[in-house]
Amino acid sequence: MLRIAIALLRPHPLKVEDWGDTPQSPRAWAAPPRPLLGRVEIAMVKIAEIEDVAFREALERVDGLIADGDYTQAARLCAETYLKLLAKRPDFIPPPPDPRALPQFRDDLPQSGSRLAGGTGPAARPSWPNQGGLKVLYYEAAGPQLRFEKERFGLAEATSYFEFLIDEVVRDQRTDSG
Repeated sequence: MLRIAIALLRPHPLKVEDWGDTPQSPRAWAAPPRPLLGRVEIAMVKIAEIEDVAFREALERVDGLIADGDYTQAARLCAETYLKLLAKRPDFIPPPPDPRALPQFRDDLPQSGSRLAGGTGPAARPSWPNQGGLKVLYYEAAGPQLRFEKERFGLAEATSYFEFLIDEVVRDQRTDSG
């Protein structure tokens, strides 16, 4: 029994590259690449390439805050900058959620009566990442508002908000209507 265990632990003499594309090859087991389903791959944009000075400076500050480990302030600055972007581009506000959608895809109605980010299905517009402790209430009478559900934020939330904000600023830059 010990001999079998030792034999199994020894490295196989053939490398994956030696197997080629035979049916026994791990490459042959891999699923073929899936189409992007109508989505366009966008090359990563560097912050320095952002044309709007105010947004570029805000993104640079967020990047510095994340690098310094101040994730809470980075998350807050991302949300505030996103509200400025929505003020500039109201067409970026996603449509209200369909009330007929399945319960797991609906947002609960906050006590103020407004709805959180909405839209489901393939035509839905991007909306603020709702899984974190910072919500954007899009449909307030005074315009989009922030709702903080906690006081501290971690790296994962800060970087999620940061990446979303970069995508939205780039979308603004590429589809500038003004």
